[in-house]
Amino acid sequence: YLLKGAFHPRQQLMPKLDKMDYITVTCAKCLGPMCWLCGLVPEEGGLSSRHRCADVRTELASYDYCSRCYEGGYSRGGFEQTFVGQSSAVDHRVYLVGSWSAWT
Repeated sequence: YLLKGAFHPRQQLMPKLDKMDYITVTCAKCLGPMCWLCGLVPEEGGLSSRHRCADVRTELASYDYCSRCYEGGYSRGGFEQTFVGQSSAVDHRVYLVGSWSAWT
């Protein structure tokens, strides 16, 4: 059992996840960096803030490939999320259709 206040060599190997902005692993296809959970490719120069996974791939999809190499579908997030916060999104038009007066 563990003694309170005692030094244990294993404690040095455990990273403090709450102190990290993101963790990357290598993509099996392009060998580039990607988030270890959702497969998102970090922005050039690193992420400007702490990464929160939002992309969920379709059921039974693999997370071995990064978001650039992955060709399957997403059940949440995905391709649309890549436009958020990028300067290339300025050239795109957005159209909204719906009824805002039919609140029930």
